[in-house]
Amino acid sequence: MLQVSGNNLTGTIPTSLANITTLTHITFSYNHIRGNIPSEFADLSSLQYLYAAANQLTGRFPQAILNLSTLIGLDLGPNGLSGQVPPNLYASLPNLQILVLAENFFLGNIPSSFTNASNIYDVDLSINNFTGLVPATIGRLTKLSYLNLEQNQLQANSKQDWEFMDNLGNCTELQMFSLSWNRLSGHVPSSIGNLSNQLQKLYLGENQLSGDFPSGIQNLHNLILLSLGANHFTGVVPEWIGTIKTLQLVDLGGNYFTGGIPSSLSNLSQLGWLYLDSNQFIGHIPPSLGNFPMLQCLDIYNNNLNGKIPMEIFKIPTMFILKLSSNILDGQLPTNIGNAKQLVHLLLSSNKLSGDIPNTLGDCESLEDIELGSNIFSGSIPASLGNISGLKVLNLSANNLNGSIPTSLVNLHLLEKLDLSFNHLNGEVPTKGIFKNATIVWIDGNQGLCGGVIELHMLACSVMPLNSIRHKRSVMLKIITPIA
Repeated sequence: MLQVSGNNLTGTIPTSLANITTLTHITFSYNHIRGNIPSEFADLSSLQYLYAAANQLTGRFPQAILNLSTLIGLDLGPNGLSGQVPPNLYASLPNLQILVLAENFFLGNIPSSFTNASNIYDVDLSINNFTGLVPATIGRLTKLSYLNLEQNQLQANSKQDWEFMDNLGNCTELQMFSLSWNRLSGHVPSSIGNLSNQLQKLYLGENQLSGDFPSGIQNLHNLILLSLGANHFTGVVPEWIGTIKTLQLVDLGGNYFTGGIPSSLSNLSQLGWLYLDSNQFIGHIPPSLGNFPMLQCLDIYNNNLNGKIPMEIFKIPTMFILKLSSNILDGQLPTNIGNAKQLVHLLLSSNKLSGDIPNTLGDCESLEDIELGSNIFSGSIPASLGNISGLKVLNLSANNLNGSIPTSLVNLHLLEKLDLSFNHLNGEVPTKGIFKNATIVWIDGNQGLCGGVIELHMLACSVMPLNSIRHKRSVMLKIITPIA
């Protein structure tokens, strides 16, 4: 056995290794090795495992490998290998169980002989340039448990092109199947429901799939991850999705789904990630979504949802990403938002939210990103926001906020962007802390502001326009005038 992974090795593979004919394992992954597998490796008649992942290998598929009939595991990705995979690869390696060619530049069709590798259970051909169809005979790989074909240029247009899906039902041990980032189009056949009852992860995102939500998926009762995002699906999301109780991640974003958000989603007690963004959902956000005990990400960005944000959402103890931007949500931001102690990203911009920004928002001390721009918030900026020491982005632009800029904001030393532009703020702009860096501060469109560092190009407070001075004077008169 030769194990030299992760040692920052450079240069090429020594041909002298081929002299050790008793070698059964060669592993030199995660180095900086160049060139190709030496032709002399064809003499390693006992070799069972050849792992050369994450190097800088180039050239065609190593021909020496075709002589290694004892090979069980082969991992050549990621590297810079190119060209076609030899059509006789699988006939030459009858004992192959693991094949990883991911993240190379292989092209052409996936050889149909691939389906003759009866012992194979792990296949990763992802992130290459394979074209054509998925071999219809893939169902012969009855021991297959992992099949990753994502990020290629594979196609399926007609019913005949989808024949591989009909036959995959024979792979009764399949647990992970990915065809994301290809050129699949048309309707997903109902035979998807015949896939292994052991299937846990199904990736079909980033294609051109269309039609209604694939009905066969309701038979996949052990799914943990379902990705259908970035396709052309239409219609409503069926309520039966709430019956797949094992789901932990659901990605339906970037489609044309309509109707309301299914309330049955709240039955998915193990759900951690829910992506419904960039669809055409209408109606209210179901308060029942607040019942998720383990939800970490709720993304409903860019839909047509209206009504108020349910206060139940902020009772989810594990949520750290909430994206509700670009909807038609109105009303006030619930004051119990301060209970969302784990919240890191809060994106509510481009809605019709109004009223004061709750002081309790400052209790969310894990926040790094607050996006409340392009709403109708009024009142003053809560000074409590200065308590969020890890804040990196604070966007309150294009609202109706008034009053002065809280001096507590100077304490936000990690801030990378502060956008308070286009409000009705007045008074002197702070000059300490983050306000020293004009490249990260946006305050234009506030007629009542003055001062600040010279790079902000604000008027000095001593030469404020007369109307601003009158505004300040009228405020002072209200304060000192006795009550009759």
